[in-house]
Amino acid sequence: MKRWEDSLEDHLLAEILASRHDFSNPSAPGSARQGDGEARRRAPADESRRNVPKGRPTQEQGGKRRKRGEDADEANEKVAEAAEREFKALEAEAEERQAEKERAEKQRAEKRRAEKRRAEKLRAEKGRAEGDRTKKERAEVFRRHLRLCEQFDLVTKFTLENPVEFCSIPWPLLIPPSQRDWTDVTWSGVEAFFAAACSQMSAQDYESLVDKNHKRFHPDRLGSRGLLKSVKDEEVRGHLQEALNVVAQAVTPLWAAVRKQ
Repeated sequence: MKRWEDSLEDHLLAEILASRHDFSNPSAPGSARQGDGEARRRAPADESRRNVPKGRPTQEQGGKRRKRGEDADEANEKVAEAAEREFKALEAEAEERQAEKERAEKQRAEKRRAEKRRAEKLRAEKGRAEGDRTKKERAEVFRRHLRLCEQFDLVTKFTLENPVEFCSIPWPLLIPPSQRDWTDVTWSGVEAFFAAACSQMSAQDYESLVDKNHKRFHPDRLGSRGLLKSVKDEEVRGHLQEALNVVAQAVTPLWAAVRKQ
C-alpha cells in the first residue's frame, strides 16, 4: 500500500516537472500548441487587412481628406462673406448716389418753383401797374368822350357852312381821338369801349352811357341834324356814313340788353 502511494507521488511529481519544462521552452510541444492558438487569434485581423481594396483610403487618409474639405469650406465661406460685404458696400454707394441725385433734383425743382413764383409775382405787379395805368388811361378816355359828347350834342344842326368833322364826333372807341380814322370804327372796337366802361362805371352810369349813345347815333337823329348833308366830299361822306352805321348797329344790342335788366 505504501509502495503504491509512493509510486503515485513520483508520477505526479514527474508531470509537474514536465509541465514546467513546457512553459519555459517555447519549442516544446505544448508551447507550439499555445503559439498556434495565438496565430489563429490574429488571423482574422490580418485577413481583414489583406482584404482592404487597393485605393481605399485608410482612416488617417480619410481624416486628412476631411480636414482639407473643411478648410476648403471655410475658405469658400470667407470668399462668400467678402463678396457679400463688397456687394453691400456697392449697394450702399449706389443708394447714396441715388439719394444725392434726388436731393439735387429736389433742389432744382424748388429753385424752379421759386423762380416761377418770382416771375408770377413780377407779372402780377406788372399787371397791376399796367392795370392801374390802363384804368387811368381809360378813365381819361371816358372823360374826353363825355366832354366831346357834350360839345357834339350842343350843335342842333350841321350845315355846309358848319359841317361835321370826323374828329368832332364822339366815337365810342378806346383809341385816343387824335389817333383815329374811319377804319378804326369797327363793331369789336365799339364793344371793347363799352366793356371797359362797364368794368369801371357803376351800373347806373353805364346804362346812361349806353342809352345816350344809342340815341346819339340813331340814323333818324343823325338825319334830322343834317350831319351827312353837311359834308361836301362824296368819298368822305361815304366813309362817314359807313362808320356811323357800324356804331348804330353795335350799340343797339347793348342797349337792348340794358333795357332787359
